[in-house]
Amino acid sequence: MPHQNSVERKPVDEMSSHSTELLAKLHCASSTENGVRPTGSVQPANIDGVAAVALDGHSGRLATDVKLNADRSFTVAAWVRLNSNRMDGGCRLRPGQYAATAVSQADPDHSPFYLGVRVFAAFQYDLSTKAFLRWTFTAAPTDGSHTGAIDWQHASSALPVTTQDIDQWTFLAGVMNVPQRTVEVHIPTKGDRGTAHLPAHWPFWCATGDIQLGHAFYLGEPTDFWPGEIAEVQAFSGVLSQQQVEDLRADSDPR
Repeated sequence: MPHQNSVERKPVDEMSSHSTELLAKLHCASSTENGVRPTGSVQPANIDGVAAVALDGHSGRLATDVKLNADRSFTVAAWVRLNSNRMDGGCRLRPGQYAATAVSQADPDHSPFYLGVRVFAAFQYDLSTKAFLRWTFTAAPTDGSHTGAIDWQHASSALPVTTQDIDQWTFLAGVMNVPQRTVEVHIPTKGDRGTAHLPAHWPFWCATGDIQLGHAFYLGEPTDFWPGEIAEVQAFSGVLSQQQVEDLRADSDPR
């Protein structure tokens, strides 16, 4: 994996026969060339031989110049790492934080999608609830407010994030499939995946901004800061199948 920030553009993704196009391949390391612009606490890092950027989970984030039409089918994928030193012990985000986003897209109000981890509550046998962190790809409706007419849709991993997943490189892929009206999250490094079915009246919409790394937007403000490292990020127009995601993981593995 090249040890610099760069944007590689290719006309056709050779893995797919379904008009899937590789929009960009972003190598996150120490350079600030080719449209990758850091803000806040962003430091170069080399973890287990992998060149990456280290984000503090409070202010560190990166913008790019990569456009994506989120009202059409697309796939985003990233090598990410949650850092135990930037979390609230174990598998907990810092107090008051309910999600951490590795890849999103900018818009004046809120991001159309969020790839990362999210807190979910689950009922226990004693009828109490317990919070679990899960790998998640979230789709947001045009009206992203809590009182909006349509609920946000979360494709989440079947298994929760455990202490064994912290301080380890994980490959994530989020897929928006417009014809099938689904969002999918793939975690091939964990042998896990999840799917959410969008309502029949789901408002597919296109954000005005570029792909963002290490955070997302909500109510016009940056949020969901990533507490750890991000290495390579790829964005595609079109849908990558489960097997193609597996192949992408193997081909892009920086370890």
